[in-house]
Amino acid sequence: MAFGYVDCHCHITAQEFMQDTEEVIDNSRKNGVQALVCVTEHSGEFERLINLSERFPDFVMPCLGIHPIQSDTEGQRSVTMKDLEPVLAQFEKYKDQLVAIGEIGLDFTPWLAPTQEQRDEQLKVFKMQLDIAKRLDLPVNIHSRSAGRQTIAFLKEQDVHKVLLHNFAGRPSVALEESKTNQADSPGEYLFGDGLSIPGSM
Repeated sequence: MAFGYVDCHCHITAQEFMQDTEEVIDNSRKNGVQALVCVTEHSGEFERLINLSERFPDFVMPCLGIHPIQSDTEGQRSVTMKDLEPVLAQFEKYKDQLVAIGEIGLDFTPWLAPTQEQRDEQLKVFKMQLDIAKRLDLPVNIHSRSAGRQTIAFLKEQDVHKVLLHNFAGRPSVALEESKTNQADSPGEYLFGDGLSIPGSM
């Protein structure tokens, strides 16, 4: 039996890999990686990721999602529904190819989402993508920064159980308590994708 690794959260469609995507994939395979669970951050990555998953089936495992922080010509900003709405049909179009919805979540970093209006808009975008995941019966790949308790509470409120917390910047006790609670309801469905650093992310 062959043993190896699965990268449960990577950005193969990021600008940094545009020139050497195939080399990155080849090196991953040579170093024991069995699969790449690849996420998107913005709509411009959707088609590229699907194309890569078709070129490298059973290795590039696609997740589509809109990240809570977006970039434009003026820099980083909080997500709005206008970022999500143009690509809603693509979730349905590619539903049979997806392994999860992500990277989605909440990011209440004060200089990126300082107002309650921006945070409420993030929640709307997050909820719509959680609804998509539930409808398609897919896990979610979650980013949470400066919003640990809010993220956990919202996942519970929305009755979402199949979760990978990739970037959870809340207290470890909050995440671990939710994991225990969730295991009682739906065993084995919360996973943590990053190592623990103090202070840092889980």
